[in-house]
Parts: sequence; C-alpha cells; structure tokens
Amino acid sequence: MRLILEMDGPVVDVEPAVWAAYTAAASEAGVPRLDRAEFWRRFRIGDPAGRWVPGAAASKVPEFVRRFEARCELDECLELCAAQAETTTALIGLKRRAELVLVTVGLNKAARQRVLDREKLSEFFTRMLGLPGQPHLRAAPLRELHLMEGKTLICAASPALVQAAAGAGIPAVGIGQGIATTKRLTQAGASATFLTLAALDEDFDQGCPVLSAAHLVPGRPRVASPFGSLRARSEEADE
Repeated sequence: MRLILEMDGPVVDVEPAVWAAYTAAASEAGVPRLDRAEFWRRFRIGDPAGRWVPGAAASKVPEFVRRFEARCELDECLELCAAQAETTTALIGLKRRAELVLVTVGLNKAARQRVLDREKLSEFFTRMLGLPGQPHLRAAPLRELHLMEGKTLICAASPALVQAAAGAGIPAVGIGQGIATTKRLTQAGASATFLTLAALDEDFDQGCPVLSAAHLVPGRPRVASPFGSLRARSEEADE
C-alpha cells in the first residue's frame, strides 16, 4: 500500500508560518488585523480574505492578499514550522503498513525540505513531490504515484489536494490538522476525515473501521499498537 501524505498540516504545523505571513502582509498593506486565534479560525473555515482584515477598504484587500500569499512561501516564514505533536509516533506506525510519499502544493520545496531534515522526518518518506502551482496540472504527477487495485490513498489537509486527488482518480481522506477544517475537506470531496495523522494511524490499529466504512480499504483484523491508543477521531468544535 502507498500513502501519499500532505506535508503542510498533518506532518508539520504551519500555523506559525501562516500567522507570520498574515501579520507582515497586514502591516505592509496598511490594513487592520484580527487576533491570532480568530484569524486562524476564519482562515481554516475558508472565510473570504476580506473578513481577515475587518474594516479595511475593499481596494486594499487584493494588495493584502498578494503580499500574504507571497509571504507564506518565504524561507523566513516556513522556518517557523515544526513537527506536529505525535507526528513521529504516527509515522512510525503508518510506515509499518505502507510506503509513505510526501507531497506539497506549496511552491518553496527547498525550505520545506530543510524543515523535514531539521525535525528528523525525512527518513520516513521514500520521496517528496512538489506539485505544480497551477491546479489543473496537479492530477498528472499524482496519477504517476497511483498503485492499481485500490492500494493508494491520499491524506490531504487542503481542499486543493483533495480536488487534485479526484482528478487523478485516487481516493482521499481529509486530515483536519492544517489550513482547513474537516468540514471543508468533506465538502471538497474527502471520503472520510480524521482530526490528526495519529487518529488515522489508530484507525489502522483498530482494523480500519472508518476507512472500511468509507469503502477505502477492506476490513482488517485489529493489530495492537506498541505505542498504545492515540487520539480518537471526532468532529471539530469550530465547525
């Protein structure tokens, strides 16, 4: 089996990078900003960018968005990312079951690779693939990773990757640990959702009840995890 994991969110925590990009862009564009928790909530539920800068003149919003998107890919912002809690334990468990491939829809692959190396996460993946910036070009490289007979699964934290998976004909599960809530990932087309990568690993430990119910894998006998029970799947409060 091959699991294709999205880096931003499930593997590394991107919230510090996104917050740094937001505050810098708001300052440069001369627009008001929200407090950190409220911004992250609105960002994850997919609120329009104009609602991230309440009270800003409509004419200033496009400039703010341009600066924000550019800053999200700067080395100085991405270096703020770190491994998610329980990531290493979850990756150890998942690697026992499948080949792990890492993908990103972000443009700055080099900075992301440095984060992986610093956090000692690179060793879990056979390769890291940077997908094209243009959405309509993302399905083709994913299709090249697809193992036949239902043995490939994409674990996506962004609606963009869920949609690219659909274009490639590969089933996707949502991991609500990044820039989007599980509700948004379901709306984008994810067949099942988990709050964290650790919860996905736990589903495998329990014989895949969630994945099997979504017809993503056959039912499997339960395999006890040497790391004990991890975080259970549940619905997100902010949805």
